[in-house]
Amino acid sequence: MPENHSWNLESLPLDEGHGVWIVLLLAGMVYCFFGYRLFRLVLASTGFILAGAAAAAMAGWLSQGNLVVTGIALAVGGICGAMALFFLYRLGVFCVGLLAGAMTAWTVLQGRQDWWVAWATLGAGFASGLLALAVERPLMKAATAAIGAWLCVCAVFFLLVQPYWQERLADPVFSQWVHVGVVGVWGMITALGCATQWHSGAQKKKQG
Repeated sequence: MPENHSWNLESLPLDEGHGVWIVLLLAGMVYCFFGYRLFRLVLASTGFILAGAAAAAMAGWLSQGNLVVTGIALAVGGICGAMALFFLYRLGVFCVGLLAGAMTAWTVLQGRQDWWVAWATLGAGFASGLLALAVERPLMKAATAAIGAWLCVCAVFFLLVQPYWQERLADPVFSQWVHVGVVGVWGMITALGCATQWHSGAQKKKQG
């Protein structure tokens, strides 16, 4: 009888995730420094991430982590989400603003156990999404810079830092210091991304 192999998420080696983090690092750099210049691409990517992640999470739960089912759901859901935000421009602007606001709140409040954290994260996301509809250009530059910086920091953290500090991160005091450092680095990269996008926009106006 042939041996029965279980293709599920738990059996996937940790090293296989390195390629995913490298892709996210590259995507983060595009978001951070070229987000508004490549905004249609950003909209499609955001739709793919949001819808694909939701579909994969649901499929993974229903299939008990089956890797094939989860991968198919990720691809199908991601493609549908990408097409939706690419063609529905205003919805895409709202979703990018929502993602940036929720991500910012979650990053700053991470580690707190207060009951209101989840509501604050959702509230910040919706407020940012609505504000993006009213003040599109400046907020989209800031939002794409923040999202891109977050992707870059997370990718670098999991590629370089976590494997060596995994045990030390169990210490609450050390973990808090790491969180402060991550937020600080994320803020600096976000500021650099905003400055780059504003400078690029100003140069484009002069040339026009």
